[in-house]
Amino acid sequence: MESMKFTDVDDTVVTRRNEPGIRIRTLTAFFFLLLAALLAVGVGIIVHFTTSSSGCQVNWPTTALSDLFSDEYMLQKCSVISKERKKCPKGCEYIEKIETPVKDIFDRPNDVRLPNETVPYHYKIKLQPHFYNENPKDFFFEGTSKMFFTIFENTTKQIIIHSAGLRIDKTYTKVQDDKGRDIKIADQVYDVERQWWRIELKSEMHPNNNYSIEHKFEGDLTDGLAGFYRSKYFDKKTQMTRYLATTQFQPTDARRAFPCQDEPAKKATFNITLIKKKGYTALSNTESYYERKLHDDWIEVGFKETPKMSTYLLAFIVCDFINKSQKTKNGVEIRVWARRDAIDKVDFSLDAGRKILEHFEDYFQIPFPLNKLDMIAVPDFSAGAMENWGLVTYRETTLLVDERSATSNKQRVAVIVSHELAHQWFGNLVTPAWWDDLWLNEGFASYVEYLGVDKIFPDWGMKGLFIIEDLQDVMRFDGFKNSHSIYHYVIHPRDISEIFDRISYAKGASVIRMMKDFIGEDLFLKGLTKYLKTYQYSVANHNNLWDALTNVCKEEGKYIDVAKIMNSWVRQTGYPVVKLWRDYLGSKTKLYSDQIRFLNEKNHLYDPEHNKVQKLQNSWYIPLTYRLDTSPKTERVWMNNENITIPIDRNVQWYLGNLNQSGFYRVNYDEANWNALIDQLIKDHTVFDVINRAQIIDDTFWLGRSGLIDQRLSLTAIEYLKRELGDMGYLPWKSAVRALNFFDRMLKKMPIYGNFLTYMRNLITPVYDKFGWNISKTDKHLVKYMKSTAVEVACTVEHQDCIKKAREEFEKWLIDDNYKIEADLTSVTLCVGIKFSNGSTWERVFGRFMNETSPTMKSKLMHSLSCSREPWILIKYLLGAIGSELIRNQDAVMVIHYISKNPIGGDLAWNFITQNWDDINKKLGGTLLSTNNLINSVTAALNTRVAYKQLENFAKTHKEKLGAAVRIVEYAKERTKAQIEWIDKNYDQVAAWLRDRYPFA
Repeated sequence: MESMKFTDVDDTVVTRRNEPGIRIRTLTAFFFLLLAALLAVGVGIIVHFTTSSSGCQVNWPTTALSDLFSDEYMLQKCSVISKERKKCPKGCEYIEKIETPVKDIFDRPNDVRLPNETVPYHYKIKLQPHFYNENPKDFFFEGTSKMFFTIFENTTKQIIIHSAGLRIDKTYTKVQDDKGRDIKIADQVYDVERQWWRIELKSEMHPNNNYSIEHKFEGDLTDGLAGFYRSKYFDKKTQMTRYLATTQFQPTDARRAFPCQDEPAKKATFNITLIKKKGYTALSNTESYYERKLHDDWIEVGFKETPKMSTYLLAFIVCDFINKSQKTKNGVEIRVWARRDAIDKVDFSLDAGRKILEHFEDYFQIPFPLNKLDMIAVPDFSAGAMENWGLVTYRETTLLVDERSATSNKQRVAVIVSHELAHQWFGNLVTPAWWDDLWLNEGFASYVEYLGVDKIFPDWGMKGLFIIEDLQDVMRFDGFKNSHSIYHYVIHPRDISEIFDRISYAKGASVIRMMKDFIGEDLFLKGLTKYLKTYQYSVANHNNLWDALTNVCKEEGKYIDVAKIMNSWVRQTGYPVVKLWRDYLGSKTKLYSDQIRFLNEKNHLYDPEHNKVQKLQNSWYIPLTYRLDTSPKTERVWMNNENITIPIDRNVQWYLGNLNQSGFYRVNYDEANWNALIDQLIKDHTVFDVINRAQIIDDTFWLGRSGLIDQRLSLTAIEYLKRELGDMGYLPWKSAVRALNFFDRMLKKMPIYGNFLTYMRNLITPVYDKFGWNISKTDKHLVKYMKSTAVEVACTVEHQDCIKKAREEFEKWLIDDNYKIEADLTSVTLCVGIKFSNGSTWERVFGRFMNETSPTMKSKLMHSLSCSREPWILIKYLLGAIGSELIRNQDAVMVIHYISKNPIGGDLAWNFITQNWDDINKKLGGTLLSTNNLINSVTAALNTRVAYKQLENFAKTHKEKLGAAVRIVEYAKERTKAQIEWIDKNYDQVAAWLRDRYPFA
């Protein structure tokens, strides 16, 4: 590939690559620059925001002239500046560069969709990253691209492609017809607002004819975690920092790596060529099929043509990693790549990946379409993982497992691997036509990820874990009025980024699970396969899925209008609460039901004038399941906007709705039935399935928080957990811990907090006494969770024996580098140790953190350092997170998040955010996932009017720089307001209940 040097607007050759440079000082050059500047001020800066510069540049092939002439000699020849290409000396080329800068997406207009005039069908891309010197600020990449396309319907004289952050050589751009004839270009302009590179032609292109456009470009390899970017790690063997070039394109960042039509429906095939240095490996979506030596240890690697796919799924990496591999029963080679120091940690994910891929081939009844699947652990990565077709990228903590990995770490790795492999069908093979149907990607992957792990680890209880980790978790977000529908209309890249949230993932997964339940598993799978085969290598929307499922039901004589049912769930915001109440009169009684939209805030549920529940306009088609205490049989009825009546016998003691929590709705009852259910829990909780026990805990808490029932009912229901000592007890305990965390946050600064701690110790002591610290490798998956939860809760409420043992373990670890704390108890042990230690001990642990090479252990140490009770230490840690290179950009959010959960650190973290937002945003690189997680965590405990005012001021002050995070700030404001109201309306009652039953000792 040719080496390109570009000039800035001051006519100085850019020398930031450690290359020789020259300065031109001629009157002619100055005149043209002045004229260009005036034109830019008058016209261009208003419309195109384009930066241009020109001059003669060295332009030699990498295998020819570079071997004959020195850099200095060629640069002297190229110093003759001319506005005519023909006057450049031999070996030089006239260059006119146009910058395609990235502007804050908050300011872009909404008409950013590409016109449908051009339809790409193939790309040829050649890229050469330069990251081999010692100064990362000089790292860059250069490349050429050729897009082949068809004119769709109307004659046109323009081509529009996406570009962001690239420097495009305007003089190289070439447009040709399918016979190789050049089409003259009239103008090339860049629209920074829309990230459009617009090429105007002198002659027309005609429908159904094929054309091509070529570009030459370069860009910077930054540490921004988006587009084509750099990552780094420290190599223990060489004691040096090593770099790699890697990609992250979803949703709209392929345009940062090469000019393209960067929309999911613009599917095409790709031929990728990468140029790398000797000793490095080049990877892309498909396997390589040739390597060719160039000059100076450069090697060109060509990759086989990809399937037809969207630009956001493309990936390429140049690194010095090594791999381990296995083959599936169908001959697909699976390789897991990692840095040399971590290659011993890939066995778990490699084995899980092979088994899950084989399972999904059977499950979807469609073979994986590629010959190989690479999975790679990238040291710097913004998300958990990315499903690039055939080259899946991961954070190190989501792919690597070692002996210090806790049960939760192993499960997370397995689940994320399963999620990304599910995408190889849902998302890659069939892609949503636009981002408003993102949930078709993420919802399905988030549901079947559990099925994939359940297949290879059937004793892990994954189907139950889905309820507490996804369904119940997302219900708390979806209960706020600032939530959004699953199918959500988006145009602007800002809006696209916003919907990569729990609604698209976890709520999408939950309604898919509900749909499978009422359709039946066999028909559900048959419909999925029909949908995937019909739209493979193409795009689809949710109506296409509804049609496929409805049709397979009809074929089996089962008439279900899937669209009518499911559109009520995916096209409107929120979810319902079903009220079941009883007529207790007469020999026969009746069970009545109705539905309203559930909201977390009481104010939005009640008509204050008449003190009654408002009947909101929302209604859902609800597959209501229920059972009576007199029979274990599951009954099902359909609800819509009409109330229903169910006859039941008078001798029924209680009734329970939403069995197995298969539906995405809450259930409320009359007071007598609530008391009967709680009495049954206390008497014999095993009468209820464990999922429904967790459901009762979750529903009573949130119904109390909304004001639909007395909040004290949830505290009473949770008391039964002292008897929840079986293998499956973790599920209701997890639901309870989430509720109790809320009480802890709300009461921590209140005089009643001592009574609440007594309540908590009374609750956890029987469980802690049974399970304690003795976790065995032979324990079942959920038993390990139960034991670690018992220790974590006991130490959090400062149970004396728990604190004593944790400190003893910490001291052993502190004095002996080789001492291994039980993996499932390492986090709580280290946290307690730091909590009760001084500054010098904190420094020692920070030193261990800096030298740790295990991603799992490094993550645990990073968390433990946030547990200090010394404000000055926490402030020092906060400053280090954003003001130094010691903590990776991707980890800065986690440091602040951990500190915000510390009782001492909550206010510190929030004040730190408000005072340092610009620096923090710069550290994060503006990535939405990081920004959302950060704002969500640091505002979680805000519950005063002063804090609400601060939040409002923060939103106003930083509105222009919040970009796509505006929605999460509005959510935080709504949550803070709800928590203030909760304190106002519930504190006195809850405090009286705690004082009466749990006097502070």
